[in-house]
Amino acid sequence: MSKRAFTEHYGKWCKKDGYHYSADKAEDIYVKSCGHVATLSKNHCTKFLVTQAIQQLNTVSETLSVLINEMRRLSALLPEYPVVMAMHGVGGILVPQLMSEIGEV
Repeated sequence: MSKRAFTEHYGKWCKKDGYHYSADKAEDIYVKSCGHVATLSKNHCTKFLVTQAIQQLNTVSETLSVLINEMRRLSALLPEYPVVMAMHGVGGILVPQLMSEIGEV
């Protein structure tokens, strides 16, 4: 996006959301962001890399879900589970974490 296009877009955003517009501020933001906004070319390799990253994130998310469910299942078998569960502010996710950190009392 060119500096002029960004300045116009920034001005419209400021007006829409009720902010005070400043051309100097718009230019400052534009100049500072030019060196910090990464872009990737739109080609097969980029699409592949993004797809792989998404697959890895989904795998990590699924694995985490399985681990949390197993922690919940195992902690529910212990006799102190109802006591910890009765604590104010403690729920299904925090119970196994507290029990594992505290250990056997």
